[in-house]
Amino acid sequence: MIPAEGSELELFTPPCLANVAEAPVFKLRPATKRAMRDYRYAMQVEGLQYHSKEAIRAEALRALEALYSPEQFAAVRGVLLDAWLRTDQNIPLAAAEQAEIDDLTSRLIKAWKPLAVMSADNRQFFDESLRIALSLFLIGWSGLDLAFRFEMNRVPLDLLDEVEEALRAIEAKAIGDKVAGVGAEGLAFLQLCTAAQGKMGLSKEQEKNSDSPPSSQPVPNGSTTPSSSKTAGVRSKASARSGSKKG
Repeated sequence: MIPAEGSELELFTPPCLANVAEAPVFKLRPATKRAMRDYRYAMQVEGLQYHSKEAIRAEALRALEALYSPEQFAAVRGVLLDAWLRTDQNIPLAAAEQAEIDDLTSRLIKAWKPLAVMSADNRQFFDESLRIALSLFLIGWSGLDLAFRFEMNRVPLDLLDEVEEALRAIEAKAIGDKVAGVGAEGLAFLQLCTAAQGKMGLSKEQEKNSDSPPSSQPVPNGSTTPSSSKTAGVRSKASARSGSKKG
């Protein structure tokens, strides 16, 4: 049920559009027990699956053991575990280490189907969970040339697609006009979805991953590959299958 009191509503404009003249304003309702039940139901109906950091790390190690020689696996595993520990303790990783994880995990995805499936599952989970949350908590807007409608107590997902395109058009014009603060196209819709999802008190890990467009990397939260000094010259079966070498 839509709240009767206006004070219960949140009026939200994506922060990246703060300097845009006549920027759209969205009305978000507060979370209720019913909305939370509807959210869980919709997620289950859509068949969305989220793989935890621990599950993906375990699969990454299985991939490394299968794709690397025993000697290479032992060296890489040790450095990975150390880097994961530092990440979990909120100790920043060096830029070079993060660059290596991007390279390593990209090749692992190509070479190891279970990781590819988990990565795709998580991308779909974050994309669709954001949209489902928005469909449940969005109850109106101003500043968009779109008619608002509710179907079965939620905004139809195809209408949200139109909202996304409308916001992209606003961003594109603002970028062309060099309006300060406007980022890449798609950021405004992401910020809107994240605001809706944030009403449900998600875990810190889910919130962190919802702050930016989903990555193709299978290992979340800054998990890293070994430093170049310990991986230089090592070539795995993953490298061979993906057509690249580990630097």
